Amino acid sequence: MSSNRQYRVLVTDDEPLLVDLTRFWFEHHGIGVDCAANGLEAQALLREQRYDLLMLDLMMPGLNGKELLQWLRGEQQDQVPVIITTGLNKPGLADELSELGANRLLIKPVHLDALEAAVQEFIHF
Repeated sequence: MSSNRQYRVLVTDDEPLLVDLTRFWFEHHGIGVDCAANGLEAQALLREQRYDLLMLDLMMPGLNGKELLQWLRGEQQDQVPVIITTGLNKPGLADELSELGANRLLIKPVHLDALEAAVQEFIHF
């Protein structure tokens, strides 16, 4: 890592394999990472901890990525960068999520070069 600063990222996804792979990628790049299996777990972590970047799956049980984003930008007034990941590739989705405050949309399966490019927009490592 080129900076002395320790970045912290929250990865929220209900697919354990994707969480593990993403965690490994962030840790490999010297970035601290917390993980949540759903939006409610993420919400609890966000009430306790500040993050430099959030990666949120769009489709999760309980509180989904869109609902979590609305809570974050509305009630919490938090402007932390948010990357939404989803297997749902429908026209207009990126614009809809951008209007809600998402900074980037990545369609699954997310390739490592796309992940790195998206993360480097917000975290310089």
